[in-house]
Amino acid sequence: ALFDDFNGTGLDGNQWFLGGNSPLITIQSGQANLGAGAFISGKSVLTYARIETRLYLSSTGDIAWWGFEESPNDSPNFIVFQKSASLFQALVRQNNSNHSSNLVNPGLSNWHTYRVDWRNGTVGWYVDNAQVHSDTIAPTVGMIPDLYAFDVPMTVDWVKVRLLANNEPVMSLCNQSPL
Repeated sequence: ALFDDFNGTGLDGNQWFLGGNSPLITIQSGQANLGAGAFISGKSVLTYARIETRLYLSSTGDIAWWGFEESPNDSPNFIVFQKSASLFQALVRQNNSNHSSNLVNPGLSNWHTYRVDWRNGTVGWYVDNAQVHSDTIAPTVGMIPDLYAFDVPMTVDWVKVRLLANNEPVMSLCNQSPL
């Protein structure tokens, strides 16, 4: 599991690898700022997990993505949100076979909470707690959390990552009358 609210003076090296143009990664006022070409990848390899992050993108540039990736930079397996030119997509790659779906752009230059739920045989993409896409193509290999500002600067408020069970526990809080 991973949680980072970026309230320190630098990126937490116990949780993240820096990559790409790493001098362009700064932490300021509780936010991680990833300049074009920079990325951060989690150090924990997970299988069937949730990543949730609150972020926004600069209005310039063409490509950025965030989600899970087998290894940074064009791996054979990943599950991400992708901003590509004028498109906003749910994108999954399993064993180098891509499957994408165009999504309604929520206004990427405004703060939104994005979530990917990855389970055995299914993936769900969520924006501001509303499911925007699901797919039955789901990699089965361990992957790492990844936020990549290819050529679109990205500002990240927080990131939460945790394992998911196939059946999440549910508890009822209603009162039941005695028999």
